[in-house]
Amino acid sequence: MSFEFDSKPAKVEVDVNEFIMSIAGAAAKRVPSRTILNHVLGAVRCKVNTDPELLSQVMLNLLDNACKFTSRGSITFGYEMLPDAVCIFVRDTGAGISTERQMTLFDPTDGNRHGLALCKDIVESLHGEIGVESDGEGKGSQFWFTLPVEADEEADEAEQRDVTPVPVFEKPRDASRPTILVAEDNDSNYFLVSSILEDEYNLIHAHNGNEAVELFAEYNPHLVLMDISMPDMDGYEATSIIRCSNTDVPIIAVTAYAFQADRLRIMDSGFNGYISKPIDADLLMTEIARLLNNGR
Repeated sequence: MSFEFDSKPAKVEVDVNEFIMSIAGAAAKRVPSRTILNHVLGAVRCKVNTDPELLSQVMLNLLDNACKFTSRGSITFGYEMLPDAVCIFVRDTGAGISTERQMTLFDPTDGNRHGLALCKDIVESLHGEIGVESDGEGKGSQFWFTLPVEADEEADEAEQRDVTPVPVFEKPRDASRPTILVAEDNDSNYFLVSSILEDEYNLIHAHNGNEAVELFAEYNPHLVLMDISMPDMDGYEATSIIRCSNTDVPIIAVTAYAFQADRLRIMDSGFNGYISKPIDADLLMTEIARLLNNGR
């Protein structure tokens, strides 16, 4: 695939959910017959000011690259919300990339800028960053790039005016349903989780690790969904404290990355399972049901 790169991007408002869905349709025709294609959305709503044509070039290039090196297995793409940016990723279970190769992957070849080198140029022209993660050859890889999210000043002012405390329980507690403590500092991520779980479970929202420890002791939930990266006290430390008093309640780690090194640390730190961000609703529901059913 070849691309023409305009050094002056034409930025318009892009609905990221609609963009991901459109890419899913185009990518489905490129995937090898023995490879499963998944896409996940990182928020209920997300819009960015960017160049949609250049954005499509980068995404299709990364997906073509994943298809090339994943003859069987799975390819998952989507995005997650960061504090001031959107992180779009393409994750595969394919050939993987050695540490040495990762260092030069975005360099031009023989002075020509094409493929991943061109992707780097495009992303930087959109004021973003691009990178790759892999545990090595044969262990899959994840390419990612960020796009800045411009602050909505009117929304920020409205948020500052609204000082009403967020209730611990978003809805009245139903004693017939299991209670899940969700430790998540990002409100957009929590809103997505609650939209998946609220019809079947009572939800308690902890905004950081300290709150997670306090609310666990107060409400004794049936299961904990623990974000790994939180301010003040991260998910590892919060889980360690909880495990000092309770070793039975299942705790699921929620992590942005789930490579081998991450999985090993998670399972050695008192967790019973893990879910990668952006969260796949079906996988989340399946993992919760498995652990509430005594891990069977």
